[in-house]
Amino acid sequence: MSNFRKKYLIEPHFQVRFLNFITLGIVLNLFLYVVSNLFVFYRLTTFAEGAKGMITDDTLTLIENLSRDQLVVLLLSSLLITGFSYGVGLIMTHRAAGPLFRINKHLDEYNTTKKFTKISLREKDFFKETADKINLAFENRE
Repeated sequence: MSNFRKKYLIEPHFQVRFLNFITLGIVLNLFLYVVSNLFVFYRLTTFAEGAKGMITDDTLTLIENLSRDQLVVLLLSSLLITGFSYGVGLIMTHRAAGPLFRINKHLDEYNTTKKFTKISLREKDFFKETADKINLAFENRE
């Protein structure tokens, strides 16, 4: 059995649900940040319009342009952060789902053939201790 996995969604039900949950939290956080930023610029614009005698039209235009530019930067950075987080989450869930898939596959194979082959996981996979304990239990059994 090769230690290299070609599929990224080993356990799609677990991985997609986990990634959606993490992404939802990030998107909600970024949404609140964008809304609060828009509120601040709205208040600033309202103040500037009320202080017409003290603030020039150029200053008001500058505030409106800054608001729009800030929104674009926030939305682009939100997309970047969400994409990066989803990618990292995919890698991390892969390190959890892959070993569980491998352990289940070995146990199913044992139940079918009554022959146990040692479970080997990749260096950075999670649940290595569990695989080692299963290996030890089957070694002691034979």
